[in-house]
Formats: sequence, C-alpha cells, structure tokens
Amino acid sequence: PDRVFVHTPTEMSIDGITMKKRQKPQHYCFDRAFGPSSTQSQVFEEVHDLILSSVDGYHVSILTYGSTGSGKTYTMYEDGIIPRAAQTLCVTINNLKVQG
Repeated sequence: PDRVFVHTPTEMSIDGITMKKRQKPQHYCFDRAFGPSSTQSQVFEEVHDLILSSVDGYHVSILTYGSTGSGKTYTMYEDGIIPRAAQTLCVTINNLKVQG
C-alpha cells in the first residue's frame, strides 16, 4: 500500500520563544491516510477487518492523527468508527452464538 510520511519540525515556537531541536527529526509512517473528501464509510471499510480480528482474540488499537480541526473526533464518534464497530461486534457475536 501507499505510505504517508510525516516529518516532525526541527523547531517550534511557544509564546514567541523559538526553540530548536538538537536531535535528528523523527519520521512517522502511516499505512493509510484519508483526505477531507473521504467518507465515514471509506474509513470504516479500511478498519473493518481489524475490528473483526478482535473477536478472534487479537488486541486491536485504532488511532486518529491530525491537526486541530481535521476531523479526528468526528471520525471516531458521530456516525464514525466507534458506533459502527460496536454494531459490527454485536452482530458478529450474536451470529457466532446462533452458530454455536
């Protein structure tokens, strides 16, 4: 899959004071990034298999990363990942109970 790289800044300003980092910049790699035109359905489709793997006993973490106002909370709540995951898990667990 395509990878997205985010590079941390080498300097930052707080209250008008600029501080420079002396260490090498850190690089982060994400397997998938979604743009502003992405739908909740597209995001959920990407994590659907991870959610189902939790039923098989795997530990699963889903994180959102982005700047303030980029939609992280909206992606997790509202009609996003958390309510869809809860519904998916309930349906899956009930189906497994019926199957025995």
